[in-house]
Amino acid sequence: MRKPLPLAFLLAALAWAAPAPAQPIPAVPGDYEIVRVTAKVSAVDPATRLVTLTLEDGSVLPVTAGPNVINFDRIAVGDTVVATYAAGLSFELSKAGAKTPGVKVTEGVAAAIPGAMPAGGVMRQTAVTTLITAVDPAANTVSVVAQDGGSIHTLHVQDPGRQKLLPQVHPGQLLTVTYTQAIGLAVEQAAK
Repeated sequence: MRKPLPLAFLLAALAWAAPAPAQPIPAVPGDYEIVRVTAKVSAVDPATRLVTLTLEDGSVLPVTAGPNVINFDRIAVGDTVVATYAAGLSFELSKAGAKTPGVKVTEGVAAAIPGAMPAGGVMRQTAVTTLITAVDPAANTVSVVAQDGGSIHTLHVQDPGRQKLLPQVHPGQLLTVTYTQAIGLAVEQAAK
């Protein structure tokens, strides 16, 4: 079940998709990506809730706004629709016993308050925590216990920035890999 979250929370997730690790690990480029697309509202049909958007390249995209779009009546020709997608991957090392191995999924949704311009977003974050059983800096590998609790998987570290960190990683530590995705949509009123 999705729990409603404040829009500010989702906007923060969009601004920085990868959460800050509890034990700092130097950032390596490519850990997150943010894509922003804008379009102009070129037509609105209140009876069918059809909004026609003209994208930056001139292409036209008809979109039907469902009943969950709050404040639909505030959308007007000339407004700008901004869609922002963010995805990020973060890594955290913890001492043994600091966390319990497993998978944690967090989801959230947000919507505009009544009377505001239409806006909303969704976010999903999946964190997998596993025990490190072996590290081989020369081979750029880390071995971890699989989620079934028995089998061992060897991960090949391909990123040169992360490879430099391998001498700091030791068997018995816990590795948490967190993948975050968020998308937000907002309608901005045209200048009068």
